[in-house]
Amino acid sequence: MIKRLLLLFSLFYLSCSNEPPTLFNLTTESEFNIPAGLDNFQTHTFFMRNVPTRIHSYVNSSNTGSISGIFANRANIEAPFTNFDFSFVRMAVINIWDPGFPEDKKEVFFMDLLNNQGREELQLFSSLSNVKDILLNDTFDAEVRLLFRGFTPTAIESRLTMNFVAHGK
Repeated sequence: MIKRLLLLFSLFYLSCSNEPPTLFNLTTESEFNIPAGLDNFQTHTFFMRNVPTRIHSYVNSSNTGSISGIFANRANIEAPFTNFDFSFVRMAVINIWDPGFPEDKKEVFFMDLLNNQGREELQLFSSLSNVKDILLNDTFDAEVRLLFRGFTPTAIESRLTMNFVAHGK
């Protein structure tokens, strides 16, 4: 009898969710170059302009009202053409903004690395920012802010891949 009550309670609890439905995942990619010889005394910023959202392949402009928010999900930075050890990076922050409003930057991903030995890519944590107002545009601007543990030994061609989740109402 107790097992049945626990089973019914757990089924009821699991079926009651306040999570809004996921409408789609939006993924963007952008490339940037990390030059050789950057120091570990300051944070270095790399800008990416006019990153395409391809939002119209997910939703047309007449039904954007069904989207309650678009939130950062996951991101990574990799060096696809070089075998680079990202343990060289101490901290990473990704900000995005509408090109028409550069003063309204929103942090979408971050990573503060304490022990990251032998990493072939940086996997970043998502921030809580709702970036619907930025990602409903055709393009956005982004910056990658990196703090290194030492001088960069070589130039690194890097790729930033960001994934966002759109929630319905």
